[in-house]
Amino acid sequence: MTKTEIVGVLDEVIDAAQVAVLATVDPEGRPAMRWMTPATVRGRPGYLYAVTSPQFRKVRHLQSCPR
Repeated sequence: MTKTEIVGVLDEVIDAAQVAVLATVDPEGRPAMRWMTPATVRGRPGYLYAVTSPQFRKVRHLQSCPR
């Protein structure tokens, strides 16, 4: 399967489910999971987007452990 085909399937899954789970690790190494509303942007293959506030803990989790 090509990258383009994979992105197409991902678009279909997102359109059908309309939700996803974001998993992060806090600065102490504990996992955290939360529901998110994902989206892809046409013309930007390979990227998955979700809108959030920079005040939320998930942003600090991603900054401290981006992997």
